[in-house]
Amino acid sequence: MPRAWRRPLRPGELESKLVLFRKVRPQKTSFEEAIKVPLIAVLCSPHFLYLVEDDEFKPGAAAPEALSDFELASRLSYFLWSSMPDDELLQRATAGQLSEPAELLIQAERLLTDARSDALVRNFAGQWLRLRDVGANPPAQNLFPRYDDHLEVSMRGESEAFFAHVLHNDLNVMSFVQSDFVTINERLARFYDISGVRGDEFRVVSLPAGTPRGGLLTQASILSVTSNGTRTSPVSRGVWILENLLGDPPPPPPPNVGDIPPGVPGIGKATVRERLRIHREQPQCARCHDRIDPLGFALENYNAAGEWRIREATFNRLEIQSDDPLIDASAEMTDGTKIVGVAGLQQQLLRRQDQFVRCLAEKMFVYALGRRLTSSDDAMLDVTVAAMREQPTLRQLIRQIVATDAFRKR
Repeated sequence: MPRAWRRPLRPGELESKLVLFRKVRPQKTSFEEAIKVPLIAVLCSPHFLYLVEDDEFKPGAAAPEALSDFELASRLSYFLWSSMPDDELLQRATAGQLSEPAELLIQAERLLTDARSDALVRNFAGQWLRLRDVGANPPAQNLFPRYDDHLEVSMRGESEAFFAHVLHNDLNVMSFVQSDFVTINERLARFYDISGVRGDEFRVVSLPAGTPRGGLLTQASILSVTSNGTRTSPVSRGVWILENLLGDPPPPPPPNVGDIPPGVPGIGKATVRERLRIHREQPQCARCHDRIDPLGFALENYNAAGEWRIREATFNRLEIQSDDPLIDASAEMTDGTKIVGVAGLQQQLLRRQDQFVRCLAEKMFVYALGRRLTSSDDAMLDVTVAAMREQPTLRQLIRQIVATDAFRKR
């Protein structure tokens, strides 16, 4: 019971389960069958199913809202391992040491060096980057014959390996925006036209000059989940950037906003850019699309599977032909700034480092605390962003989160 509930037992809790055992024992054919009943009760208890937080186990706490040492042990282990505390954490909790901020940080560092911190990579990156959606709407096989199950698994693996490399090597978090390396295996190397990579394991590969890769926005996982299976979607890609890199999501579209009327002359031969230009002619659409579309246009050289391309098929034929129009990846931001292609977009994002760091911090705070942030958390985010100007790494972000009252108190 203490192992399952991740805390010492309260008076009477053990006895209640023994009472249950004694009650069912005459009805069961064996001890094993009888003991299952109280064990099932233990595993069905809210104390097992949820992270129950109260101050019963912290006598003499300075403030009633402070988490107990055992609650801190669970909060920390589920944040970094997505699992229960290990023996060392529980021993520190028993000794009343985790309520000391310095010891809590020491334990956070220990958990990060353990292989079980791979759960943070899978679960946080999956939540932040929408990696769980990879393959939910796969690129059409007839249009993207290079896409297969192996590539799909490799796409997700690349982004996870990239996040893990930034985390465990204390790299600047702006590497998520632009990097001179990728973390790929042989399957992705062929897909990206990068030579010299053999084997299915992911490894860091320095990018050859002129290779249009590096950073999250050039990874096939991100490019495919922000497409619709047959075509790119500058709108989906722009919204993804606003939500996940800049923390400035657009409002939902107004009700009853339809698609482009089919009777518009030449609409069947229009490119994605031309169709969106027609869509923005509706005043109720322009306000948001003027913010969204330029970000997505900068990524138009990547098709719906994440391959690099120089031409785009028009809407009346999905397969690219030699006379199809060349990709126009230029765009103009709402402030008049002009950007060209992914390189121009990355430079604009690099200039917004504080905004990116604040967005990343908010995403990880939500993951660590299990709740949405409110305006009362703004000061906490301000302090975190300021601290990361000096050391802009994921480990520094995790240390900042663990040290906050929001993490240490309920």
